[in-house]
Amino acid sequence: MKLVFLLILLVISFRGQASMIVAPAFFEGQANEFSENLSIEIYNTGTKKETLQVELVSLTQRENGAPQFLSLDKPLLIPETNIIEVDAKQKAVLKVKRVDCSQAIYQAILLKRISEDSQTTAPAVAVLVMLAAAEDRPQGEVVGFDLAYGKWNEPQRVEVMVKNNGSSHFKAQGEISLTDNKGERVGQIVLQPGIILPGAKRNLEGILTSESLNEGTLCAQLDLFVGDSKLAEDLGQFLISKQQKLGARK
Repeated sequence: MKLVFLLILLVISFRGQASMIVAPAFFEGQANEFSENLSIEIYNTGTKKETLQVELVSLTQRENGAPQFLSLDKPLLIPETNIIEVDAKQKAVLKVKRVDCSQAIYQAILLKRISEDSQTTAPAVAVLVMLAAAEDRPQGEVVGFDLAYGKWNEPQRVEVMVKNNGSSHFKAQGEISLTDNKGERVGQIVLQPGIILPGAKRNLEGILTSESLNEGTLCAQLDLFVGDSKLAEDLGQFLISKQQKLGARK
């Protein structure tokens, strides 16, 4: 399951730390696709030697798709060192061992710059590890629908909130079909796809252009793909009228 093009939103690099570059910025896929030891290359493009503290945190996700770091209860990764030095204009390699190569992992490796007086640290770069257990099946659920209120002649933002009830991440994508009171399809809203981590909720957004629709009551039907599974959800009805603001919520 390679979802690299969707994970740009999940990669974090902190301001003021442009001299430090890591590769890869994340490990994503199924647990059995990776070796026991993960290698992270750290490039120091600055003019001074950098000392970095290695810290493990739990990885989860905000509703807008951005990553969120929490304190870690059970480390599933073991860095070979807690401190790593990188000379100016040089590269260092950090080896990280996986505790169980079959287990799902959702953790992040923070590389924090240590100040010259060794008294303080500052976030530098986060390397995300998102590995799903091979036997896990996606378990997704639609838990909310919101059509933002606005003027008739302006595109309206549509949000569908999806929750991951499983223990592995998945990619969610889909579309909303609009039908009139005769049951005829009159439009569709394509949702922006996104990755959803275990236990997280995420809003998938789309745009409705009401100018292209006739006035009247429309029915909205969601077809959502959660990994390889398909969910169908009736989102109810909403009114299209030039005389009032457009909006719906479920």
